[in-house]
Amino acid sequence: MSESLKYFRQKKGQWIWVYDMETNRRKKIELQVLLNRVNHTLRHENIMYFALESERDKFREECR
Repeated sequence: MSESLKYFRQKKGQWIWVYDMETNRRKKIELQVLLNRVNHTLRHENIMYFALESERDKFREECR
């Protein structure tokens, strides 16, 4: 198993703590949810895509 895959699996289900300046509140969001939202936005702007190496290569092939 590659180091990046091992590290990603260790982080799955982890939370990221954020501060929402609009509502003046502290919140938490699951790492996978954050990545999904970022990828959704960036994919539609054709900027970049965050993924593991194998998923990145698969995504690259789909985009061709």
